[in-house]
Amino acid sequence: MAETEYAGRVWTVWLTPEISVDCGFWKFSGLPGLIMEASDKSGDYSFMVSSIENTNEPISLYRTEKKEISRKEFLFLERAVYAHPIRYSANPTLGQLIETDAGTFSLSPEQLVYPYNPMELK
Repeated sequence: MAETEYAGRVWTVWLTPEISVDCGFWKFSGLPGLIMEASDKSGDYSFMVSSIENTNEPISLYRTEKKEISRKEFLFLERAVYAHPIRYSANPTLGQLIETDAGTFSLSPEQLVYPYNPMELK
């Protein structure tokens, strides 16, 4: 087990030294073994290895266009995506259907928002 504070959250990670691979979730690495589980103290985020396979399949790298932006620009865009998720989706004209006991409701892109709770608070 290891604990750290990163970007405003306190994280606990569990690792196994039996698998001596310096690898982990998101930005967690540098420990003497494979990170098997990570969670933040508030309980908002949790990651866990569900399986491990030995395979001969090559690792695929996704190639996307990159544009350097400042951290301030990134945080502005991140908040905008949470505030208006459909506006930034592949098909922003669809809206979203929500089913409840009272029936099915359609939300427009302006009505649909997600709570802003980024992994990096600072």
